[in-house]
Amino acid sequence: MLNQEKRLALFYSAMGATSLLLFASFHPLDFNALAWVALVPMLIATTSFTKYRHVFAFGTATGFLFHMIGLGWLALCSPESWVVTVILEGLYMGLSVVLATLAHRRLALPYGFVLPVIWTALDFERSRYKFFAFPWMLISQSQHSHDTLIQIADITGVYGPGFFVLMCNGLLLDTILLKTTWRNFFLAPNAVPPKYRASFKRVKQGWGVLLGLIIISLIYGAVRLSQVRSEMKDSANILCIQTDFPSRNDGIPLSSYFVTSRTLDQTELGIQKHIGEYDVVVWPETTWYYTINKTYLEFIDRQRMMLAASGEKPEKRLIMEREINQTRRLLSLPKVLRSDLIVGAVHYEIEDQKLVAKHNSAFWLAHEPGNVSDFSEIDKRVKGRFDKLNPVPVSEYIPGKDTLLFDWFFRALRKMVPPGFVVFDRGEKPQIFDVKGHKLAPNICFDVSFGHSMREATLAGADVHVNMSNYSWFRSSQALDFVKIQGKFRAIETRRGVVKVINGGPSCSFDPDGQISEGGKGILPHLSKEDLEEEARRAEQSGKSPRMNNQGVLLARSKTTNFKSFYVRFGDVFAWILVLATFVLMGLAWKKPCLEADAGAEAQDKTT
Repeated sequence: MLNQEKRLALFYSAMGATSLLLFASFHPLDFNALAWVALVPMLIATTSFTKYRHVFAFGTATGFLFHMIGLGWLALCSPESWVVTVILEGLYMGLSVVLATLAHRRLALPYGFVLPVIWTALDFERSRYKFFAFPWMLISQSQHSHDTLIQIADITGVYGPGFFVLMCNGLLLDTILLKTTWRNFFLAPNAVPPKYRASFKRVKQGWGVLLGLIIISLIYGAVRLSQVRSEMKDSANILCIQTDFPSRNDGIPLSSYFVTSRTLDQTELGIQKHIGEYDVVVWPETTWYYTINKTYLEFIDRQRMMLAASGEKPEKRLIMEREINQTRRLLSLPKVLRSDLIVGAVHYEIEDQKLVAKHNSAFWLAHEPGNVSDFSEIDKRVKGRFDKLNPVPVSEYIPGKDTLLFDWFFRALRKMVPPGFVVFDRGEKPQIFDVKGHKLAPNICFDVSFGHSMREATLAGADVHVNMSNYSWFRSSQALDFVKIQGKFRAIETRRGVVKVINGGPSCSFDPDGQISEGGKGILPHLSKEDLEEEARRAEQSGKSPRMNNQGVLLARSKTTNFKSFYVRFGDVFAWILVLATFVLMGLAWKKPCLEADAGAEAQDKTT
């Protein structure tokens, strides 16, 4: 038997081991095989606790430590959001562990069964629950490089591969608990009474089931890859304009005029090598700071004339004049491009003679004949608008505004919003932009994290998903690798191409088999040496660097298929079955009287 000090040392070691093994499973280390054993140290430690609140506390503390390290990049954008997210994700891990322990002990079921069911069900809930949804660093995402295994995602969604990983961790724990010498090395005597332990027969059957599931998934993946690749066909050629404007929390003041001017310049310069090769040009999220419609521009023009007549606020009048001139230039851009243009912009509405930011949007400007500088023609050129469906919690979306019960909640959280962010309303539904016969489904930034949103767009008829994002907030952190992983899973789930157009990079493109598509591997810098030298001079004069060296264009030759995957047809059936199974397990465990071992454990607790 180990004394109390050594046991505590082993507990802390177990917590640290699980946190580090999980972290190493993800980017930037990406040793994904470690995920199959990463939870075992933590799980062994929790089996030595006889009180469920201790199990929950230990699992939560491990979750805090793992997410504190793994989500460190979030602090680059908002330290407050990082702290809140770490706490929430840690609580989910603690809840997963304690519910699995409860089902294991009360129902005498193997960890290899209850752990993957309960943990995956909670992963699903934390990936969907509106305000708290954060589907990053899911266990399945650690397996992104196993191309054949993760093809099962077109049936199970992103959760399938993670189910296998969790099942392996649970069975390893069951196997360890069968060995008396291993058990007593770490645990207090009788901490895991016989009735708590899975039998050798059940554990052996569990390993057989896991091996069978993995073999079936690998066979399915190989067959499915062959089918998808044989059915893939060309879709839209999309010219992605990757800007590299720093985020506004870097302390670098970038005016709207500077950003829009540089984006227009970059687009006109970037098309020179690709004229005739693309069907549509796409800008990143919120690259255009204004709304593109007639009502908005007439309002701005009236305000400008009123200021001119009064002689007041000449600086504000100058800003409005620049905005109007920039919009005229934007309207002429499709003619220069000889194609349609999709622009990430802010959608404002006029309320009580004031502009109110309503949505983070994508505007579709068509290549149409006519007077391109005439504002009366603008609504004819704007063929569609998509509004972001999943604004980022706290940063872009806070519930309760102007409500009787929860307005205080909105106001309290609004103070935590990082500088440069705007609180928006949610979009209502996916939109399809029919460009030259190619049906493009735009989505914005955080939308790509949600499989169900991309599924709805696929059902609406999408050939290709176009994700417009701004990740300059996270600079060169591992967050940029995670956004690629999410694009890969969305391509597999929907069997449609996914093109990512990103301010700050990395813009990229995925085929329906989850592979990087032709021409989708990197940005081609096109700025001349003179342009870069001029930018360096400006930066030197201001004393701050706007980091413009990573901008360029990407010609994404997207692919699509006619497949309607099981996931697209039926949604998260797999995950909902696990949610139902979790409720059943909890119901049975709640009604189950304590085993004799429970009483013995409680007695041991009192004596110690």
